[in-house]
Amino acid sequence: MNDLRKLVHLRDTGSNEIHVDEAVRVKALRATERMLQFRGD
Repeated sequence: MNDLRKLVHLRDTGSNEIHVDEAVRVKALRATERMLQFRGD
């Protein structure tokens, strides 16, 4: 389970970083933006 110490460690060290292909990132961003628009944000 995550606690604040673990989250701070991850933030500070960058461990567990995930690399995503640019084409996948663009599609995911587009989908996220559509969801936010639907919500009215």
